[in-house]
Amino acid sequence: MLRLSATFDDLQTLSDRQDRERLGLLAEAMHYYAIFTLDAEGRISSWNLDAERILGYRPDDVLNRSVACLYSDEEVRRDVPQKNLSWATGDGRVEDVRWIRRKDGFRFEARVAIVAIRDADAALCGFTYVIHEVEAAEG
Repeated sequence: MLRLSATFDDLQTLSDRQDRERLGLLAEAMHYYAIFTLDAEGRISSWNLDAERILGYRPDDVLNRSVACLYSDEEVRRDVPQKNLSWATGDGRVEDVRWIRRKDGFRFEARVAIVAIRDADAALCGFTYVIHEVEAAEG
């Protein structure tokens, strides 16, 4: 029985590692999509290569900062970042087409999706944030 238990544990560890590797490969293969995660308080907790390419921010520029750093000053004054997270929390997701400002100030139109991430007990763990360049998708 001990050997069978160890085998299941080994398989689960292998499966978890393979799932993480596949997810990483998928995220990196999706050109034109900035994909990153936020913790439950709205702080950026992961940042993919296309997020860096599309938005111009390196991971050390944004990790552990509020997602509000990616919004315009006017949007922050109108509390748009927090409203979006509240809507995603309540509805499970929020989608929009909006103008995004890159680090260098260049603006582009993008589809934005924010999806709430919940654990098995439905407690909010954070959010997945996806930005898709409209121009790149159509061009």
